[in-house]
Amino acid sequence: MQIETVKTASGYRLNIKEVIKTIEDSTNFKKSIGDILLKEPGADIEVHIIDSYIITSSIIGTLLKMVQKDNAKLTLFIYSPDLYELLDKLNLITLLNVRKEF
Repeated sequence: MQIETVKTASGYRLNIKEVIKTIEDSTNFKKSIGDILLKEPGADIEVHIIDSYIITSSIIGTLLKMVQKDNAKLTLFIYSPDLYELLDKLNLITLLNVRKEF
């Protein structure tokens, strides 16, 4: 998995490339978002999951914590119909502000 962080006019954009599958991937993902929120707690963060058709439960838990407890302003852009369907079945589309990009 590769993570590219880009500062935008409205906040930050994280581009997640390749499949998210290992514990190390989850750790790197958490660190990337955590670093942004430490610098700018109210920042708008767009997470673009480009290649992955799966997401680890650890990442889902992290995203839920950041949205519900830390009041993070996240938007997930999903490029895989399979991953979108999974998030829909888990009733996370509205809560995690998920958008289709396919």
